[in-house]
Amino acid sequence: MAAAIANLHPRALYAMLQACKSADDRARAALAFIRAGTGAAGGYLFLARNEGLSLAATADDDAPPGLLEYVTGAWKDCRRPRTDDSRTMEVAELEALVQEKARWTSDRGERFERRVLGTHREVYWTPIGLVMLREQPARELAALHHGHVHSLCMALMDAGDIRAPESDE
Repeated sequence: MAAAIANLHPRALYAMLQACKSADDRARAALAFIRAGTGAAGGYLFLARNEGLSLAATADDDAPPGLLEYVTGAWKDCRRPRTDDSRTMEVAELEALVQEKARWTSDRGERFERRVLGTHREVYWTPIGLVMLREQPARELAALHHGHVHSLCMALMDAGDIRAPESDE
């Protein structure tokens, strides 16, 4: 079943999410797709709602202590506009961005990888949420295809489950 979900065409993913009966069902289906596509052992999906993030779906028990604080800080960081978007970045700057704190380890020793969910809507980059994926021991998480992330984001926005966040500029 997980392989079938992970191999969905982006249009089929969009249709599957749109067919869900409620926002909660869509969030659970979106998290299931992300987990299947990445090979994550578990995870938490946070979506932009009411000027902040709300836990929309979980594939684990209670969130480990500190996770919410980490996610809140990461959300602020990912929404912060770049200081100069009119020039090409130097290699050192790019390396610093790539190596930013995308991984978090709980007090229980569980390792999580953060993935920002967002897409371009019209001409604007629109971050819609974060997913924290619990890693399996000694196994890297797979990347999701951009088309799938775009379809997932568009389905959640088009269904009215989230409101595209306003720019912090």
